[in-house]
Amino acid sequence: MTDIEDQLRRLHDEYGEFPVTEETVEVPRSAYMDCLRAAERDELGGARILLEDEGQVLLIRYEDDPKAWDIPGGSRERRESHAAAARRHVAEQVGLECELNDVFRALVYRFTLIEGEEGVAGLWLLFEGTPHQGDLDLGEGILEARWFENVPEAVDPHVKSRAETAAESDD
Repeated sequence: MTDIEDQLRRLHDEYGEFPVTEETVEVPRSAYMDCLRAAERDELGGARILLEDEGQVLLIRYEDDPKAWDIPGGSRERRESHAAAARRHVAEQVGLECELNDVFRALVYRFTLIEGEEGVAGLWLLFEGTPHQGDLDLGEGILEARWFENVPEAVDPHVKSRAETAAESDD
């Protein structure tokens, strides 16, 4: 059993069933080398959290991609769990503490130089969570953060349908 399969089995035991999407991404040599180094350090992968509060979802815009809205999150650090990475990124990016409620999707990205090559794979988890009360305090690299009742069009497709469902849940 691969490391990712083992991680997914443990996560299914903890959170129940959730969909797993696998994608292969061809990347330039420099990006592939970065992925290999991250995998060697046990840092390839990460987590994001869809925070919902009273029928609204929190979305952010990063300075390096100002046209797209996303949910807070990012890469794991060495030996850091996906849950710890998700909570850490929320605190760093928007200044909130939060509870993790569930996993709504897992993404397995396999990075390769050439189509059909084995490559190197990492696991990203998309959590649902509830924020503790507090004001938003934007961290470094965050251009904007807002609570939405109606999710904008420019949201990652892996997040969009779940964000729309969460925003409608208190209607």
